[in-house]
Amino acid sequence: MIPTMIPIFCAHKNRIKENGPVDGSEFLVKTVSPHPRKDLRDCDERIAKAANKLVLPTGLRLIALFCLGIGIPMLYAALLSVKHEREDLWIFLTEGIVFLAAAGVIAFWGLLRKRKMLNSREREDLAVTAEKARRNARKDLGIPSTAETAEVLTFFYKIKHGRATPVYCDGGVFTLVEIRLWRDGQSLYAADLEQVYAFPLQSLRRLTGVEKTIYIDRIPLHRHYVLEIRHQGQDYGIYFPSYHLETVKKLTGLSAGNTLHL
Repeated sequence: MIPTMIPIFCAHKNRIKENGPVDGSEFLVKTVSPHPRKDLRDCDERIAKAANKLVLPTGLRLIALFCLGIGIPMLYAALLSVKHEREDLWIFLTEGIVFLAAAGVIAFWGLLRKRKMLNSREREDLAVTAEKARRNARKDLGIPSTAETAEVLTFFYKIKHGRATPVYCDGGVFTLVEIRLWRDGQSLYAADLEQVYAFPLQSLRRLTGVEKTIYIDRIPLHRHYVLEIRHQGQDYGIYFPSYHLETVKKLTGLSAGNTLHL
């Protein structure tokens, strides 16, 4: 029986509600120190709060939808009143305009609120603080300045017919995570902002193309590649978007081989 390839930087669906390490921890060689990690988490919380200010509060969104739900039928009723020469035309027309105007005012206020936040000093300060936290984390991890920037595909998966199959979670299937890649004479290194992984060069087997359209934030990606790794008798895979192929080829010394059509 062919062993299942374990997708690195991904996690089994049974761990959807967990916040633990992803697959590939056997290659983990370094983790960020507590202080830089705390700065990163604090920035993530502040960014999440700032993002909430870019959208209307739930209550106002519901009121706007309610006004649309009332205003549009009222205008339609006004049109029917004109067709049938009913005397209640002005009642339907007035109420329809009022409800639609209320929805428009709420939407316009939301746009002004969003623009104010995007142009605010708070956002600028947060961007500077976040970049400083990322820079300190990379320094703590020892990521060289010459490291290449790339993205990997991450997902939750289930095992189906001996294959790791991505599953839907939290509004989508695939997520892109930025990493830094570099190598020395022994290993290929991959690091995010909190850990460094080292893959022995002799364990890198091949690059396999996958012809299958997937969606990331509703944007289609028609092809991706899997860097296949064999370590201590187990097969692993790192999934890259096709636009990072040349970077991966340069760092691994591998050429793109066979293509799977799924």
